[in-house]
Amino acid sequence: MAGRAGLHADYKAGRGDFADAAIGDINHIRGCEATATFDRRAARLRSFVRVT
Repeated sequence: MAGRAGLHADYKAGRGDFADAAIGDINHIRGCEATATFDRRAARLRSFVRVT
């Protein structure tokens, strides 16, 4: 799984918005492997998986 630097890089590269990156980062720090989302853009962040 990506570290904090990887998650920040995803946000800086425009793969998601700041709020999504922050939520994914917090969940990752708390030990979550991934955060489920319906948001297509947030799903581009390494810390998220898309629910269809």
